[in-house]
Amino acid sequence: MDHRILFNNDEDNELDEVVIAMQGRPRIFYARINYIEFYDNHDFINLRLSKETFRTVLRMIEADIHPPSQRNREILAPSKLYMMLRYFATGSFLVTVADFTGVSESSACRYIHQVCRAIA
Repeated sequence: MDHRILFNNDEDNELDEVVIAMQGRPRIFYARINYIEFYDNHDFINLRLSKETFRTVLRMIEADIHPPSQRNREILAPSKLYMMLRYFATGSFLVTVADFTGVSESSACRYIHQVCRAIA
């Protein structure tokens, strides 16, 4: 009986390395923070709102700012609202808010604009 080797691990490993090299930099997905669970009422005072008021505002505008899909781990509505409130409450720069929430400066600008339009 003729036994043939169907897979050669050495060749597969070399092929995997070539494919990885061709893909460039690997994509990194960071865990998103749920600010409602992460902070208590005392920490929300910095935003000039209580958690209950935050939830009320979120319920009112969530349909307008919620991402249409979960594709590419988009920022969820509570994080967008938190980002906008932090930006206005602290009077800081976009880059500061973006670094704090873990998004790029251009994304922070887009999300803050989206939430402001939903509230208006």
